[in-house]
Amino acid sequence: MRVHNNQNSKQKKPTQKSNKRLAIYTTVLITAIAIIALAIILPLTLGGGYDEVEGPPPVVVTPTPTPPIPPPSTVLPLEDFELGKLASLNRLVFHSSLNNWRTHNGVNFNAEAGSVVGSIRAGTVLSVEHTQLEGGIVTIQHANGFVSSYHGLASDIRVEEGDTVSAGAIIGTVAAVRPVARGEGSHLHLRVRQNGNLIDPLTLFPELLENK
Repeated sequence: MRVHNNQNSKQKKPTQKSNKRLAIYTTVLITAIAIIALAIILPLTLGGGYDEVEGPPPVVVTPTPTPPIPPPSTVLPLEDFELGKLASLNRLVFHSSLNNWRTHNGVNFNAEAGSVVGSIRAGTVLSVEHTQLEGGIVTIQHANGFVSSYHGLASDIRVEEGDTVSAGAIIGTVAAVRPVARGEGSHLHLRVRQNGNLIDPLTLFPELLENK
């Protein structure tokens, strides 16, 4: 019986050693896998998987501000005057010289004959006319679709078609009489159009609107 027990004891020893070796190998393998996993996961967690490369700083382009466009300079056509008949573009008024009712398409600036008349804005002379009913007429094209016309000028008109004028530039003088409005005394009749439509000239002169 002892011999039999000794043989069983000898057969068990190799099995225990194998189990120990297997446990060691398993532990080493798990540790290796853990180290490899950390080596892969840690850089991804800390740096996104890529090395940061410092490049040149971004170039910031500051746009150059566009200066505002100043409004066109507007000046009165006469220095010494009194406001006469005002514009009535959509309303009929009685015209004493013609003895009928009609619209009045501009503003009358009552002034002495010979008073100097200037352009209300810079522009280009479109036409110069001498008529029986209106006397001398000068029409000037301005920026932004504005056109001004000056009726009742004397024959000594100072500009010609195609001339470039500045605001306040002399274009002529007030005639002694404007035939179509003979009973109203000497005056300048000013008309203004914007984009082809008649407008009240006084809208260009706020200081006159306050006192009319």
